[in-house]
Amino acid sequence: MIPTFSTVRRYLIDPPKIHFLTFIIEAYEGVAVVTTEDRKAGIVRLEISPGQENIIDEIVAREGKELGMKEIVAEKEVDNSC
Repeated sequence: MIPTFSTVRRYLIDPPKIHFLTFIIEAYEGVAVVTTEDRKAGIVRLEISPGQENIIDEIVAREGKELGMKEIVAEKEVDNSC
């Protein structure tokens, strides 16, 4: 069965570094979509493709300190079925 749910996580990040996070995530094609929810406050949303959470965990572990990332909302799943 193909998963139809994405995991959504929100992070607080240093606002000037939002574009770096976007570039990093985009380099992993199909893993997640980055949306800036509040540019001034540095709040971003990652909608993570099913089964790709471990890649995001690795990226956050590796780059999170440099980007000033902190998760601000517990993760949830979003139904992507049509």
